[in-house]
Amino acid sequence: MVKKILSHLFLPFKIVHFRSYTEPLAAEIASLIPPKSTVLDVGCDNGFLDSLIIKNKPSIKIVGIDIQANRPSLISRKIYDGHKIPYESNSFDVVMANDVLHHTTDALPLIKEMTRVSRGRVIIKDGIIDGRMPWLINGVIDYLLNAPYGIKCTYNYMNEKEWVDLFTKSHLKLIHKKQIAGFILGFGKEYNSIFLLEKESINH
Repeated sequence: MVKKILSHLFLPFKIVHFRSYTEPLAAEIASLIPPKSTVLDVGCDNGFLDSLIIKNKPSIKIVGIDIQANRPSLISRKIYDGHKIPYESNSFDVVMANDVLHHTTDALPLIKEMTRVSRGRVIIKDGIIDGRMPWLINGVIDYLLNAPYGIKCTYNYMNEKEWVDLFTKSHLKLIHKKQIAGFILGFGKEYNSIFLLEKESINH
């Protein structure tokens, strides 16, 4: 009942959020994926964002994994344990996680797994959160966007130094970082970043 009420209450918010945030995000991610790439989306949920990314770049193929199947998926999706990605090493041209890692209690093992199954490129979209007020703002928005779908929030937000440390420990080289459109009408842009990374091993 609570989930249904939240879903109806925040329908106008979700519509504006789609136009001002989700569509631009999909276009930006698509621009970072080489044509004809095979892509794994870690924490794909129902694959809606992936469907928009494919619309922007039809030559790529995206499959997903998630720990839950609360909603039917628009892409091929495997359910996994949240720890071991069920694919062999170097299986995909690109591996990405969009607003997923702050839902973990420890992001490092999953980033290492993403690195393992990628042939080279890793894309991470998440927040750079530093301070109590940004943490609170993101926590509220996180809850509102996820609670209606039964997605658990752990609020594991990180600042820029913590992200860089995770990338270093995962043998990933940061190629590019870009702030993107905010949650709604530009608000929160400073909290939203896309990290384009490459496995260090391919450069040696």
